[in-house]
Amino acid sequence: MWADAGKMLPMMGVSRTRGHSLMFQGKPFWTEAYNIHVNGVLHCRVRYSQLYGLHEQLRKEYGTHVLPHFPPKKFFTLTAAELEQRREQLEKYIQSVRQDCLLGGSEAFNSFLRKAQQETQQIPTQEVQLDVYLSNGQKIKVNIFSSDQTEDVLEAVAAKLDLPDELVGYFSLFLIREGSDDICSFVRKLQEFELPYISVTSLKNTEYRIVLRKSYWDTAYDNDVMENRVGLNLLYAQTVADIERGWILVNKEQHRQLKSLQEKGSKKEFISLAQTLKYYGYIKFDPCITDFPEKGCHVIVSAGNNELNFHVKLPNDQIKEGSFKVTRMRCWRVTSSQVPIVNGTANSPVKTETKLELAFEYLMSKDRLQWVTISSPQAIMMSISLQAMVDELMVKKSGGNLKKMLKKRMNGGLRRSDSQQAVKSPPLLDSPDSNREPIVKLSPPLKMSLTFSRYRKSINSTNEAKAKTSPPLQLRYWDTAYDNDVMENRVGLNLLYAQTVADIERGWILVNKEQHRQLKSLQEKGSKKEFISLAQTLKYYGYIKFDPCITDFPEKGCHVIVSAGNNELNFHVKLPNDQIKEGSFKVTRMRCWRVTSSQVPIVNGTANSPVKTETKLELAFEYLMSKDRLQWVTISSPQAIMMSISLQAMVDELMVKKSGGNLKKMLKKRMNGGLRRSDSQQAVKSPPLLDSPDSNREPIVKLSSKLSSVSIRGIGTSNSSNDISANDFHGNYAFEGIGDDDL
Repeated sequence: MWADAGKMLPMMGVSRTRGHSLMFQGKPFWTEAYNIHVNGVLHCRVRYSQLYGLHEQLRKEYGTHVLPHFPPKKFFTLTAAELEQRREQLEKYIQSVRQDCLLGGSEAFNSFLRKAQQETQQIPTQEVQLDVYLSNGQKIKVNIFSSDQTEDVLEAVAAKLDLPDELVGYFSLFLIREGSDDICSFVRKLQEFELPYISVTSLKNTEYRIVLRKSYWDTAYDNDVMENRVGLNLLYAQTVADIERGWILVNKEQHRQLKSLQEKGSKKEFISLAQTLKYYGYIKFDPCITDFPEKGCHVIVSAGNNELNFHVKLPNDQIKEGSFKVTRMRCWRVTSSQVPIVNGTANSPVKTETKLELAFEYLMSKDRLQWVTISSPQAIMMSISLQAMVDELMVKKSGGNLKKMLKKRMNGGLRRSDSQQAVKSPPLLDSPDSNREPIVKLSPPLKMSLTFSRYRKSINSTNEAKAKTSPPLQLRYWDTAYDNDVMENRVGLNLLYAQTVADIERGWILVNKEQHRQLKSLQEKGSKKEFISLAQTLKYYGYIKFDPCITDFPEKGCHVIVSAGNNELNFHVKLPNDQIKEGSFKVTRMRCWRVTSSQVPIVNGTANSPVKTETKLELAFEYLMSKDRLQWVTISSPQAIMMSISLQAMVDELMVKKSGGNLKKMLKKRMNGGLRRSDSQQAVKSPPLLDSPDSNREPIVKLSSKLSSVSIRGIGTSNSSNDISANDFHGNYAFEGIGDDDL
């Protein structure tokens, strides 16, 4: 039920440094600044005030409930310990924002990092010439601005090569290091938050270069690329280079055949033959260390064909080869730790370096899972490769559009739900090493979750001022199939259109950039029916979003935003560790629910003041978590009654739909307050009024006919001796027969 909101990302770290020297009362003093590192390489240097400004901008755009904790301002000079604590908190904040699908992909966050990178390196915006290399070493000079982001540079390279727009997403820019021994080492794939010209220039080392390579893993898509002359040439150049590096294994006979095809200029046939060779389409990483099959083994890892391939040198100098399929990985993650650098002098200050490890849990046999760890500076690149292979597997399995996925990946906007695959995400596990610092779960294999950025204030509805001063007229049904009945009438169409526009503006309906563009186009054309039809395909269409409140699921005291619609209550929960999770509770799996009220004292801070109280409302429902396990879930909210009424309305519509009854008749009775459950023509007997299991408690209605014995001892009530009476709650039961298919 729960989907992890995490995201596959580069590792970001924060360290302290001295900032600018300022003058105060004629004396110089230094401001505190922070270095932000990406995969161990300095990206930018920022002050606390700049990070605070970013936090405020994100807060205004997305709301406080979405953001992780930000270290507050201090009015006094911080001690060394407090400065280190603030640094750790800022590092955690930056990592949490970057790992959040909504915040990490936002233009506010990425533009902040791009601007900070440019300011740190002190490179003004100007026209420059950037060298981008093909896999065969050919240099492509592109004229760009120093402030152009990765997507802009990729498009400039594609335009220079005359590569069609529809094939641009099949390629990406990579930062590599080409040593004097001609060994190619992948550093990272360039991201949307960096400026490629500044990234490579700031390294001040000619061994680093930007290379254009294909960005997909499934070799079946080579056919799409080879249909175009430029795409064919790029793929051919990469294949030849990988053979020359020894990444693709070739025997003498295959080498002779390839040489013959090369001399004839038969590029397609050359690639077709290469596709049959071992390790075609793989990336080979630098030698590193693994704990499989024994600790401390030297290994060469290659990624491709939906696997990690190991060439392991055992302690007895024996060489073994094996593969770990991504489909058998339960989960994986990257951890970082600081290890001392041995310099051989006793009195020298201890220096440290960052150690990266990729650890994955693998299904070795039917009943045996085992952790495998790789210690490598390229751990992030390995992890990103695994995630890309998972993305393609999911899209292929669901029959999705790879071109669309590649385009989103290029723009940094890929969401795991684009695969539309309903596979449960594994839980976040502790690191196999208790001394290792857990950073992020970098991927739930074969599980993707959906979060789109909100685009507000860009689709304007009329009478906005009037809407602020008068109660809005809202549609009162939940099943969106009945929209067609409403749209047959001109006035009904206008009302439904106005409500849809308003829900998009509020952020209740989630819209991505492409959908926003389509909606804007339909709005300008006045195509209201088409506008609504497109909106019906969006996430949370037809939902009502309630104010932030408190829940006890999955832990007590969690902040949550509840939405009602599509026969469910949707939860966006902020856990105590600031992680955001999303999940849904289907009304068909609720055994019963009720609302309770209690009087709680208002803390006013004065000892002699009379104690004042306020009413606290709670909605509690008993939910079928699994076939044999029921659990109570409680929501503390002033809108608990509205949530309960929403649940009842959804049940009513389900019953009418199941029995073939008349929805119009039901809605009319609901409007007049005369709705009876028998109007659904459903042959379900209402349970009798039972005695309470507690003799001191007034009889309360049995909330469900599914189970014979119901215990309703004070769920969410205060500890007072006074129990709730029948008038203190609004509750109902989920009818027998609904939800049986779900079980």
